Amino acid sequence: MKVAAGSSGLGAGGPGSSNARHLLRVRVLIVTADPPMYRRGLAAVLEADPSFVYLGESVDGTEAVRDGLLHKPDVILIDSSLAVQPQASGRSLIAELRSLMLARFVLLHDSVQPAISASQQAQALGAGDVLGKNASAPQLVDVLHRAFRATAPEPRQPRGPGAPTADGSTAPGRRAMAIGEDLTRRESELLALMARGLGNFDIATRLAITVPTVKFHVTNVLSKLHADNRTAAVLTALRQKIVTLA
Repeated sequence: MKVAAGSSGLGAGGPGSSNARHLLRVRVLIVTADPPMYRRGLAAVLEADPSFVYLGESVDGTEAVRDGLLHKPDVILIDSSLAVQPQASGRSLIAELRSLMLARFVLLHDSVQPAISASQQAQALGAGDVLGKNASAPQLVDVLHRAFRATAPEPRQPRGPGAPTADGSTAPGRRAMAIGEDLTRRESELLALMARGLGNFDIATRLAITVPTVKFHVTNVLSKLHADNRTAAVLTALRQKIVTLA
């Protein structure tokens, strides 16, 4: 394993605090057997961004378990081919890691693998997000931050009967809205087709609407599911059981 220098130190506060963006650095471990040049590229992005602590890279299951226990990462970026490799315990590598440490996982998949297939694999393996190997540096940064926020979400204001609202008043009978609860019927139909891998043109044909209208609905779906792209939206929808593939 290659370990980066200065891989220690977290600032005060948490992801939900006002100082978190500046003080709390996301500790990231990379698990992939890809060529050194590719691994070096991932490392360079993390080392150049002060919001990350790059913990290094593991190239096999033995290293991943050892390094994960040693460095206690917040997020593990793991190659899909390594994630499913069986370990001595009989479990897959990602299942082994999940049983040993508190970390979120981002599944790194080949660009030739369909995005929907990668999302389904991530859900089955318990990974919180997916990232294609042809992703840009900003996409890598966004996905890792999103995974970290999912690890320690910002405390929510209670919304039960009589609970205080943000302004200190009470709101009897109010409750927090679940993710996807505000989707319209049309948006839910469109999301189900997205989950089956249909593109904008095919969705437009199925729903008898125009492609620009499809794009409008997709934008609304991404916003309501707090997703940056279609793959993330589908993964959230499957995880929250908003749609099924049965």
